[in-house]
Amino acid sequence: MFCAEVARQLSHATTVVVGKCDLVTDSKSGSVSISGIEEIEAKIRPLCPGAAILRSSLDSPVSIDSLLDQRAFHAEGVCASLSRGAGLAMGKSKSARGDGGHEHTTGVSSVSVGERDATIDADAFHEWITGVVSAEGSEVT
Repeated sequence: MFCAEVARQLSHATTVVVGKCDLVTDSKSGSVSISGIEEIEAKIRPLCPGAAILRSSLDSPVSIDSLLDQRAFHAEGVCASLSRGAGLAMGKSKSARGDGGHEHTTGVSSVSVGERDATIDADAFHEWITGVVSAEGSEVT
């Protein structure tokens, strides 16, 4: 249905703009087809279930304020979207270290960096994690 790159981008999206909705018309009446737009959205939704889907057309543009400064990045969402996009079967195994029995996911590794009582620069973190996902995407998707 979608090429791999489109599917990958949708799987990471927090907001999707469906543009040129005024061009989705009913073949008989020539008027805008709401059901046609909903059909497009239904094809997009499974790849980005948590994303806002906004409609845009020539006479109804999307406000720039609805797109900027969302602070929408969450590492958990990236992991979930990567597994959805790749269709991975995630197996879980019990920890062998005797550390409370938490679960690890087979085939997926993670890194946790932290310091007690430290604050994280959210902008710097976002820039870093975006670079990691971009650079290592072929390894995690």
